[in-house]
Order: sequence, then C-alpha cells, then structure tokens
Amino acid sequence: MVVSTPIKKLDIQVILRKYQKKDFKRIVELDKEAQINQRQSKIDLLTDAKITKVSPKNGGLFIVVEVDKEVVGMGAMKRIDTKTCELEYVRVTPKYQGMGIGTIIIQKIESHAAKLHYGRIKCFTCQARKFYEKLGYAYIGEKKYSDGPCDSIMEKKV
Repeated sequence: MVVSTPIKKLDIQVILRKYQKKDFKRIVELDKEAQINQRQSKIDLLTDAKITKVSPKNGGLFIVVEVDKEVVGMGAMKRIDTKTCELEYVRVTPKYQGMGIGTIIIQKIESHAAKLHYGRIKCFTCQARKFYEKLGYAYIGEKKYSDGPCDSIMEKKV
C-alpha cells in the first residue's frame, strides 16, 4: 500500500505507506519528540515489541507519511477484540502539524479498520480531544495514570 495524496493548500505531496524496518530509528525519534512536546513526565519509547502488537498478522496496521522522502508522520491501529481496535502512535512532526496530515493518517486507518470489520475504534489522548471530536470521535471517559496525568478516552463507530 502506497498512497500519494496532494495537499493543495500547501502544494506538497505526501506519501502514505506501510511501516518498514528501515523506518524504525525515525519513528522512535518522532514518537519521543511528540511525548516531549506533550510534556509527558515519563518517556515511553517505541520498541520492536510494541510495533509487533500493531502488525497486520495481529490484526493491526502501522503506516508512515513521507514528504520529500522524509518520514514526517505515523499512525497505527491494534486489535483489541474481534469488534474493536485502538488507534495508536498518531504523530506528525511539528513543522507539518495543522496541514491535514494527521487527518489523512486517521482516515486511512479508519478505512482499514472498516475493511477488517471492526465495529469501533478507540483512542486515548491527553491534548487532542477537540481534534478527535472534529473527526467524529465521542468522549467516553478518562484513563488515569499513577503519575498524575490522565487521557480522554475517545471512540468512533467505523
């Protein structure tokens, strides 16, 4: 799967494709950058084991977004049960935020979830609740962590 999508208002071309092993170092950097920008008290780096949980053989998907051959975004979906999947690791480097790339990532993952007959998709977010609401996600509760912060739990039917 390689999808080329123009973003007309910015005159840039983005490429969506499945994650490849060669992307590992860049996606770890992108994930760490996002966690720092969210001021998370504890950085929880991506690992091969976490990527395996979102692999197609486990009912998941991991995609990256390129602009000019540079990975500038990513997103993943993992299977929770036969009817539910979870959106994870939706990240866009700050330079490209606000340009629609995050929306493109989520829409591609939602489309894939529908093809796999998931009935709903969940996500956890600490700062992007309004963004997910604009995409049709509903707030269904909070997840609290032992170190203090909490995430909004969002859900959407697919």
